[in-house]
Amino acid sequence: MTQKHRKLGEILRSTGQVTENQLQEALAIGGKQELRLGEVLVGLGYVADGDIAKALANQFGMEFVDLENPATIAAVAVDTDTFKLLPTELVMQYRVVALGKANGRLKVLIHDPLDLNVIDALRFRMNCPMDFIMGIRRQIDAFVRRAHAEIGDRHSACTGRQAKIVSRAEVA
Repeated sequence: MTQKHRKLGEILRSTGQVTENQLQEALAIGGKQELRLGEVLVGLGYVADGDIAKALANQFGMEFVDLENPATIAAVAVDTDTFKLLPTELVMQYRVVALGKANGRLKVLIHDPLDLNVIDALRFRMNCPMDFIMGIRRQIDAFVRRAHAEIGDRHSACTGRQAKIVSRAEVA
């Protein structure tokens, strides 16, 4: 039997983070301006971006990582070697962070579980099994900027070889 995902608004309302009136207001604005519910709720100041990320993790049955929580930082322990598990261009383009590799599966911190283009691109380029973990976009951006400034070349976690983008001319 397929489990039905609860809607984001239902999760936020059931946890008391938004009222029914706030939810309806945000849905109306989002519908008119073609914005996602979470974006509108954060923009109106009803919830924080972390609240949306946690609710999305709940909605999709994902683990959530807060990169600003000292306990989480110690548990995640993202270091230079861990950060190098994903090629630079993937990290910079998609704002994702490798959190480690266990049992042959790469753990990757993402900020949008609905962005299938990112998930598909990661799976295609890395060609290894992955587990996706939910994070907060601004925290991931800050982490990537800091880590990128400190770390040099990246290597592929799954092949152990230097990752390289190959042009069509090189393939022919």
